[in-house]
Amino acid sequence: MSNIISQQSHKILKKLLYVESLQGDSSISAITDELKKDKPSMIARFGSVEIKAVLYPKMPWLLRKAFKNRVFNDMQINAGFFPSNEKTIKQFSELIYEDMKLLDVLGSWRMEERFVQDNYPLAKKIQLRALEPYFHKDPWTQVLENKKILVIHPFNKTIENQYYNNRLNLFQDKRILPEFKSFETIKAV
Repeated sequence: MSNIISQQSHKILKKLLYVESLQGDSSISAITDELKKDKPSMIARFGSVEIKAVLYPKMPWLLRKAFKNRVFNDMQINAGFFPSNEKTIKQFSELIYEDMKLLDVLGSWRMEERFVQDNYPLAKKIQLRALEPYFHKDPWTQVLENKKILVIHPFNKTIENQYYNNRLNLFQDKRILPEFKSFETIKAV
């Protein structure tokens, strides 16, 4: 029953709350301009499961009750977050709220972003698809040439292997994956 309430609430809220982001070339320019700055940048997106967990501790009691099982189960099963309980979800939420302050560009796609947007007032909101450089005639990744790159991903060894052994064969447009100054990966849990 709580899953049905949760799903219906989500559909209604999305229609009411979703805020449009920069589109097309403006999205690509936002990423490119950010990467050209001589400073570290945070370009990110919220996961559908994770944004609900971020919001969960601040929800009114009745909404927390309706969303609890979905949030806890989705965080454990879909996001690999455990143990998934009141304490750890609260810690996760607090951490993400702190990290949001560093956000420069947000690949926007979730209506829940409206509830946290005051935490990243200077970040540019772009369409999510803009994060995928191979969809654009001028890929933003070309700006990464000769830069230090860190990738945190569960398949870090596969990514390293592709970069070092197959980079030039992956994309017809070589600007999509240029040669980096340095390239490091860390395995995510």
